[in-house]
Amino acid sequence: MTTLPAEYWSGDTRAWPHFTPRFSQYDAKQLKDVAVTLTDENQDEMYRAMKGLPLRNEVYGEDGTPAAAIPYAVSEYRVQVRQLNNMVGGGALASTLESRDYSYERVISDPQCHQTITLASDEWGNTTDSVSVAYPRRAKPATSPYPSTLPDTLFASSYDEQQRVLRLTHQRQTWYNWTQDEAHFLPGIPLVVRDDSWEHSAEKVPSGGITLESLITGGLLTGSAQYLGHQQFYWKGGNTKPSWPLLSDYTEQAMLGDAELAAFDGIMTASELTAQLTQAGYISVTRPLALTSESKVWVALKGFTDYGSASQFYRPLQQRDTKLTGKTSITWDTHYCAVTDIQDAAGAKTHADYDYRFLTPNHIIDPNDNHQAVTLDVWGRPTSSRFWGTENGAAQGYTQPSAEKVPFTVPATVEEALAITNPIPVAQCLVYCDSSWMAAESSRMPPHTLVITTDRYDTDKQQQRRQTISFSDGFWP
Repeated sequence: MTTLPAEYWSGDTRAWPHFTPRFSQYDAKQLKDVAVTLTDENQDEMYRAMKGLPLRNEVYGEDGTPAAAIPYAVSEYRVQVRQLNNMVGGGALASTLESRDYSYERVISDPQCHQTITLASDEWGNTTDSVSVAYPRRAKPATSPYPSTLPDTLFASSYDEQQRVLRLTHQRQTWYNWTQDEAHFLPGIPLVVRDDSWEHSAEKVPSGGITLESLITGGLLTGSAQYLGHQQFYWKGGNTKPSWPLLSDYTEQAMLGDAELAAFDGIMTASELTAQLTQAGYISVTRPLALTSESKVWVALKGFTDYGSASQFYRPLQQRDTKLTGKTSITWDTHYCAVTDIQDAAGAKTHADYDYRFLTPNHIIDPNDNHQAVTLDVWGRPTSSRFWGTENGAAQGYTQPSAEKVPFTVPATVEEALAITNPIPVAQCLVYCDSSWMAAESSRMPPHTLVITTDRYDTDKQQQRRQTISFSDGFWP
């Protein structure tokens, strides 16, 4: 692994130093990983755990031009290997600790650089603290790297002071790990997600780039941060110990913080604003995961769901976006395998019939009594589609299957399909020729599909049919 960097593209002399792996052990008191030194006993096992994880990715365009040697993009990854001492015989958990992306677009001196860093994970590997880094744009070089065919002022005009800002987005998360009993095991249940941001001048970027270690000790995450918002997930049975099976109750979404509320200054008093927001369904709550004293934020409660019983397989039966809106009812089939009806609070209903071989809808009726129907072959692939309904009180669309004097049959071969001369009652039909490459065929051809698309309804004798044949290697459509 130590010799791999010698194989990397090295045309950008101002790129940050290459990553090196981090070996760690989870500290239950600090609730994060702490670095450890490898020993002769565990060195092989820890390095072996990194097998299969990406270290670097370079994207080129091989077009024969001099710029072909310059990548479009470069991504590199830092791996963390956590030593697991609570496993019989030992073990290790490998994950991506940092990732850095350069977008060169074949211009070495002016890449866009973005990085993500995991500051902490819980004992089950769920990320609890992470930072997204948007590096400032590099200082303008003396000469333009763009081709001489472009205007001289183009490169200089693309620079702006706002690009010379280091932007950090800090995300913190909490999780519920259902691991306390043998009957139920479900780690990684999200509870809270909060985002904050910092902005610093370009001079604040460490000379070796930003890493986990520099963020911990460099002071870039101290001082006043801008609150960006939060989400809090609530589960049936309560977040302290949710009920089993795990079912979502609703979500709390931050909507109005100090910056948004400032827009109402001078328009209404604080008491008037509070009354209006309360009437609109917003709730004032304390910001979660606060590190200092912070003002409250107005949130909206969304995504309420009512579930069925165990005999109904806990399927969702009613849903509504907020408590100010009516409920949408969901009707299932006899065995709760598929949704047959969805009816909103206003009574508008959508109905679906199924091909139970594939649990796929083959006939849908919308609230305006418009019908869409498809037929499927034995592999579940669509072979024809049609639609019908009413327009201005008059029937429109293709002939319904139940009204056909002679039921339409999808042609079995391309030759049969190409021989069609009369209008057909479908918007589209497809003929699959999967076995045309077989040795038993007299004239072997690659697998292909014929698609016939009609330009008007079959009641119009002027109907025309567009025919398209697509050949493939048999693996990709």
